[in-house]
Amino acid sequence: MEISFIEFSPLVVLTLGLGLYMAWGIGANDFSNSVGPAVGAKVLSVREAIVIAVIFEVAGAMLYGERVTETLIDGIVDTSVGDNQPMFLIQGMLASLLAAAIWLTLASALGWPVSTTHTIIGAMVGFVLMGLGASAVQWESIGRILGSWVISPLAGGLLAFILMQSMALLILKSRNPVRRTTYLAPVYVFLAGFLVCQVTFSKGMKGLGMELNDTQTLLLSLFFAAGLALIGVLMSRTQAPENIEQAFAPTTVFAVCAMAFAHGSNDVANSVGPVVLVLDLLQRDSFSAMGLGIPLWVFLLGGIGMALGMASLGFRVVRTIGQDITQLSPCRAFAVALAATATIVLASRAALPVSTTHTVVGAVLGVGLVGGTEAIQFRVVKKILVAWVVTVPFTALLAAALFMVARAWSGI
Repeated sequence: MEISFIEFSPLVVLTLGLGLYMAWGIGANDFSNSVGPAVGAKVLSVREAIVIAVIFEVAGAMLYGERVTETLIDGIVDTSVGDNQPMFLIQGMLASLLAAAIWLTLASALGWPVSTTHTIIGAMVGFVLMGLGASAVQWESIGRILGSWVISPLAGGLLAFILMQSMALLILKSRNPVRRTTYLAPVYVFLAGFLVCQVTFSKGMKGLGMELNDTQTLLLSLFFAAGLALIGVLMSRTQAPENIEQAFAPTTVFAVCAMAFAHGSNDVANSVGPVVLVLDLLQRDSFSAMGLGIPLWVFLLGGIGMALGMASLGFRVVRTIGQDITQLSPCRAFAVALAATATIVLASRAALPVSTTHTVVGAVLGVGLVGGTEAIQFRVVKKILVAWVVTVPFTALLAAALFMVARAWSGI
C-alpha cells in the first residue's frame, strides 16, 4: 500500500505540521546524540556535524526506516480500531505527536538527553489507556521494547568500555602510539563499515527492489568494508599527525557518519510512524500496518525537521553528551560512536525501536569508566536518569489530556 497522493485538507496540514514539530524535537534532542561526542571532542564543529548528520540520517531513514516504523505502529496500538473509528485513532495519534513534541522541547531546552522512543511510545500508550482501556495496548510488544531499553545502555556501555580498553592496550600504551594508530585505525573503520553494510545490504536494499541472500550480503559487506579500510590506510599515509588524537580524528568522523546512518534507520519511526498512520486513515477507509508502504517524501520531511531542530536547539544536548558527563577526546568519541552504532544496527536488524539516547549515554559512561569513577560527573548522570524516569508518565498523561480535549472539541 502506498500513500501516493494526499489532498491537502486542514487536517492533513495539521498532521504534517505536528510531524514536522516532532521531527524538530528529535533533532533538538536525539539527533544531537549521534554527533554530540564528536562535537564535544572538538573533532567536528556544530555546522559540520549538522551537514554530516542530515546526509546520513536521511539516508538511513530512507533505506531502512520503514521496517522499524511498521513495528512502532502495529506493535504498540491495536490499529484495528481504525477500521470502525478512524477519527478516534487520528485524534489519538495527533495528541501523541503533540505531547511528545512538547516534552522534547522542554527537555532540550534544559539540556536533558531523553529517549524519543520512550517519549512517543509513552504518549501513544497514554491516549489508548484513556480512550480504550488497557486491553487495547499491545503489552507483549511493550514488554519486549522495555527489555531493549534496559539492554541498550548496558550493551553500549560494555562495548565502549571494551573498545577503549583495546585501544589502550594496542595503541595508547605502545611505544609509538601515533604510528600504531595509523596501522590499526583502518581495522576499526572496517568494523564500523561492515556493521553498516550488513544492515544496508540485508534489509535496506529491499527498499530499492533488490533481494540479496545471506552469502551475497556477507560478501558485499566484506568488499565494501575492505574498501573503506583501504581509504583509511591511504588517508593515514597522506597525513602527518602530530599526536594520537589528531591521528584518530578522521576515523572518528567516519564512525559518526556510521552512527548517524544507524540512528536514522531506527529513530525516524518516532516521527514518521504516527504521521503515516494518520495520512493512511485520511486516505482510506481502513488501515493495515502489514501492508504499509511509506513514501520517501515522508522520510525526507522527517529529516528536514530533525536538521532544523539540531541547528536551533541541539547545542544544549550536544554539550551534555559531549562535555558534561565526562571529558571526551577523539579516540574516546570514536569508541562511543562505534559502540553505539553496533548496538543500534543490531536493534534495527531485529526491528526493535531501541533508545539511541540510552545507548549513547551508556557508551559515554563506558569510556569514562576506563579512567575510573572520578572521571564521571554523577551529578549530571543523576539528572539524566531522573529525566528518563519522568518521560513516560509525563507524555502519557499529557497525551491523554490532549486526546480528551480533542474529543470534546470535536463533539465526539
